[in-house]
Amino acid sequence: MMNRSILVNVQSGHRNIQVDGPNYKSQVDAWTERIISKQRCVPDGYTFIWSRDADSASNSAYLFDAVMCNVQYAQHQLYRASSMVGKQAYVASLDAANVFARVLTELIPKWTFKAGEAYSLEDARESDIYGHYCLARAIAYDNVGKADLLCTPSASIAAKGNAAHLYCLAAQTISGDVSHMLDRAQICTADALKLWGGIYLDRWESEEDDHGAAKALACYTEAHSRYVNCGDVGCAEQLQYATERNQVHWYTPTLPEWSSLVRPRITACRSL
Repeated sequence: MMNRSILVNVQSGHRNIQVDGPNYKSQVDAWTERIISKQRCVPDGYTFIWSRDADSASNSAYLFDAVMCNVQYAQHQLYRASSMVGKQAYVASLDAANVFARVLTELIPKWTFKAGEAYSLEDARESDIYGHYCLARAIAYDNVGKADLLCTPSASIAAKGNAAHLYCLAAQTISGDVSHMLDRAQICTADALKLWGGIYLDRWESEEDDHGAAKALACYTEAHSRYVNCGDVGCAEQLQYATERNQVHWYTPTLPEWSSLVRPRITACRSL
């Protein structure tokens, strides 16, 4: 899901951090705590150098390195989440989100003097870190209702609305090609509409809503269009079924108020 490679630093001797190793998180936390407690961690005048592809940044500030170490860890978790589904993806992406949040709310405010050179590496920019926080939260919400993370249709609809909103926020604040994030926002919106289609059909079949089949048809029509525009196969089968049901007593397919269908309700990060 990330549109760039992970940060790299080869100065591991002082940190005792094995990147992507079995104790990766605890080692990053231990190094961060040493820096926050203002322990002497490296020789005087030591320069931390971080790079990604052809871009690099150097800084002697301890907090610069703390920020970069945590961002690197969170990026690894985002990559892991992108290759998973369901609960595993949810846990990995939420872990990344919590680390990005800590960087934004705890580490960056302590870094009172930020050298301009650090910002030549976009990963160190506060706006970029926030964008990846939104991306991590989006991936977590996107996996609610999938595989082993099953839930009710209403919970899945809420999660898809949140994911769509957060994917759009991520796309606005992360530089580079963000087309995949925008596509995921459209697909999550379509997923929510497809779920609503099923709900309205159930209400029509149980005679709770005479216009249920027409509402379902409107939802499926909009969902199918969004799927296809993103290169997905769509929901043609459900669309045809709703069309047939609505022909029993034809009503013009009209979408209900949009805010009642897809509305973000972002809550605090929660762990499973």
